[in-house]
Amino acid sequence: MPKKKNGRCSVRRHVLWLAVLALLSGCAASCLSPDSPEALIPDRSAQVAGSRLDRQSVQRILGTPQLSSVYWGFDLFRAGTEQNELVFAITPWPVPLLRVKDQLKRYTLVTYDAGGITDAVATGIFRRPSSWRSGSPIKHDYPGSTPGRPA
Repeated sequence: MPKKKNGRCSVRRHVLWLAVLALLSGCAASCLSPDSPEALIPDRSAQVAGSRLDRQSVQRILGTPQLSSVYWGFDLFRAGTEQNELVFAITPWPVPLLRVKDQLKRYTLVTYDAGGITDAVATGIFRRPSSWRSGSPIKHDYPGSTPGRPA
């Protein structure tokens, strides 16, 4: 007489088969959070650009610099956030399959003239994909940018 199988094992096997069939049939969806992460790292360089401000005024507007040099006359500011994408199979119960996380960094470079007054301002967003992913980032938001390179 054959051995009776465990009921839970049978249910798991059916759920696994449903997930595999859903993937093979293309029944998968994704959820992106937040939708527009660049809104979380706003461009505040416009307040500095075109103004004749000293270093302390710039730091009041942009915060503490990530890198600074009085000798070379520049401040580099950085603000960051993350964007997550969750891919899941559509079955009677959603089955999470993959979670992808990109880091977004806004860098702002401010240069100063010999008198310590702002000379030029440049800003841009860098999207860094997960280290295991060599493909393109989650979303191509920035024209002219390539993965792993500043926009």
